[in-house]
Amino acid sequence: MVYLFLFIAILCEVTATTALKAANGFTVLIPSVVTVAGYAGAFYFLSLCLSSIPLGVAYAVWSGMGIVLVSVLGWFFYHQSLDWAAITGIVMILGGVVFPGEVGLLANSDGDVVLHAITNAVSGITGRNILGRVADEMCQSGITDSAEYLLEALKSLEGRIVHLSISMECLRPKISPMIPAMREKIAELLGVEPAAIGITATTGEGLTDCGKGLGISVLCILTVEDGPCEG
Repeated sequence: MVYLFLFIAILCEVTATTALKAANGFTVLIPSVVTVAGYAGAFYFLSLCLSSIPLGVAYAVWSGMGIVLVSVLGWFFYHQSLDWAAITGIVMILGGVVFPGEVGLLANSDGDVVLHAITNAVSGITGRNILGRVADEMCQSGITDSAEYLLEALKSLEGRIVHLSISMECLRPKISPMIPAMREKIAELLGVEPAAIGITATTGEGLTDCGKGLGISVLCILTVEDGPCEG
């Protein structure tokens, strides 16, 4: 039942936000009434959820789905453009995996800081920097998928990837449930088995900026053997 209340809260908030534009500064009666009633209903039903759902989880789902739905309705009703950068920014992508209910990081690309860190690790071995001029040019041409930046970096890598260790620190999102999917995706991109990918994560316990929810820290250690790459 609590998730039904959360769903209703999301619908109320989306309806209110969509009507807010038509209210024109609360000068148009019906959209203004819909806006006020919608926001009141949204917070009422959201409050009913908090007795059973953690605040962080409820807010993440509420805000994440709200952004997606409002963006789609804005395109449908008001013919507002939604460029690719905005679309990818709607959802959070880490390690090539979408995190449901989480808002994406602000970036010119899809904001996948995990793949960015791996790309930098590869660049540290090859000496060819990708995140900079090369990635900027790719982004300007419409390529915002961070997996493409990593694949570009791998073109210069000589040797066989033996192991990749990834250490993450962030308050949100919860990384642990998504680790298996992230290992599978990263292994696919690197052309190795998932067993060669290690991922650990900590919340930081509020001791750092990332631990306070102000960002995501990613450290990668890439081990490569001499010889031609396989795969």
